[in-house]
Amino acid sequence: DPNYLNGFATVQLYTAYLSLGDQAMQRKDRTSARSFFDSASALPVEDKSAVQRRLASLAGLPLPTRPPVEIATGPIIEPTPTLLPLVVPEAAFTPTPTPRPTVAIPDTLPAELANKIVFLSDRSGYPEVYLMDPVSGAIGLITEPWVHAVARKTLAVAPDGRREAIVQEDQSRILQIKVYDPEYNATQQITAISDKENESAIAYDPAWSPTGRQIAYVSTESRGDEIYTADLETGVIRRLTDNAWEWDKHPSFSPDGSQIVFYSNRETGRKQLWIMNADGTNQRNLSRNEYNDWDPIWTR
Repeated sequence: DPNYLNGFATVQLYTAYLSLGDQAMQRKDRTSARSFFDSASALPVEDKSAVQRRLASLAGLPLPTRPPVEIATGPIIEPTPTLLPLVVPEAAFTPTPTPRPTVAIPDTLPAELANKIVFLSDRSGYPEVYLMDPVSGAIGLITEPWVHAVARKTLAVAPDGRREAIVQEDQSRILQIKVYDPEYNATQQITAISDKENESAIAYDPAWSPTGRQIAYVSTESRGDEIYTADLETGVIRRLTDNAWEWDKHPSFSPDGSQIVFYSNRETGRKQLWIMNADGTNQRNLSRNEYNDWDPIWTR
């Protein structure tokens, strides 16, 4: 789809299909190679000579030639190696690991990944980073594993960029959610988890709302992993999920603060992405597949 996720150029898909076709050729899988090259050929790119040469080679035909071009004089410039695009569409997934060059890890995510759900999944047979468009439901494979780590760093950071929600023991050695302000080197405890009902009760997985007023987190105080929110202005703690034995983990607010994505083993027994309104209503399964999907982060 040349309009995939409304933000990725057609040339990126073209490059991805060529790369996947080349990998298939290296595995001597001519059928898969043909499929990828045909997909590349169908895309509306200006220069299709690269895929035409590959298709001709597969068919045993003479390689197409380009018209002569004028050679300009000047310093020799080393060509930049072609890299896989940051996101590969679901139709082009391959179970074969793709070698990736070492790249510098940025501090922030690329703009085209804003308002997407980044998560981990084993659909390729081993954990990799994937992306879901919350509007269309389209899935993409992230070709750079650092994307999830960079996105995850933003979960616990306040919108003002100064304060951070942390997990730290209290005087009773119970893990609580606290807010740390490095400017004043001050820490404020937000939760009041008790071990009266559950000796191993803890709080973890804090995620700040985009308004800065709430922090979502997971607590085991009820003997199960359930999602709560803490209102930083009123101090009100609100429980959003309630299960018999299943668990809910890793909440993350939508950019407008109206929804929360998380993962759960409800219904299927597998890790699946779920979504709910910020008040806990309208909880529903986003994944609905035979794989494990977990640790979602809704990017901003």
